[in-house]
Amino acid sequence: MPSKSIKYNLGDPEDYNPITLSRLPESELREEYIRLRRTARDRIRRIEKSSDFGDSPIVTNNKAWLSVPPSGIPAAELPSLLSRVESLLEARTGSLTGLRRQRALTIESLKSSGIHGINNKNFGAFTQFMNKTQAFREAYIPYPKRAKGSEARDAARQVRPRMFSLMQKGNISEAAIMKEFQFFRDNLDKIEKLVRSGSLNRDRKRAYSANELRKMLGMEPEQSKTIREARDEARALNPAKKGKRKK
Repeated sequence: MPSKSIKYNLGDPEDYNPITLSRLPESELREEYIRLRRTARDRIRRIEKSSDFGDSPIVTNNKAWLSVPPSGIPAAELPSLLSRVESLLEARTGSLTGLRRQRALTIESLKSSGIHGINNKNFGAFTQFMNKTQAFREAYIPYPKRAKGSEARDAARQVRPRMFSLMQKGNISEAAIMKEFQFFRDNLDKIEKLVRSGSLNRDRKRAYSANELRKMLGMEPEQSKTIREARDEARALNPAKKGKRKK
């Protein structure tokens, strides 16, 4: 749905594609680009100044090209740039309000999938962690319907969020998390076969560690500290405060 707060002078938003725009006079294109670029830059500045989304992709991906003065842009590039700025203005995450709305929806989606602990405060760090493990996005982000024959992927969709929560709660380094994550990525097909064969106890509340899965797959256990061992060590070094027992 087109943004109600944006006025388009050269047609409807769907008309802002390079082919259609290339048929219009350069003067009209440049005037419209200058106007919409100003709005887009104002939005990016507000996002950049915010404490929650200052380093988000919407800023890093758009700040540079929007900084180029319109007077120095060749006429041949105006249709594509005007189309690009329209897409930015119409994007669900193209404004600070839109980013906050999308964050709320994502957190709610994670909660409905049984993933708790992600909140407004740590959402930025969570997003960065998820971006670093981009290759697993399709397999592990929650989706509404279970696809036939993808039981392991459906069950494993919580791996990344849980690893992130574990990293924060247990004060575990990202390097340790990524090392174990690498094992899951490299052995996904084998783990999927374990699930389908019924070798894994799906009613078990505690997730299988990488070393437990290595053993079941006939592989040598990892000699360095596992995620669970690192977590337990962190807990031992920083024991939770307990209230005094009543006599």
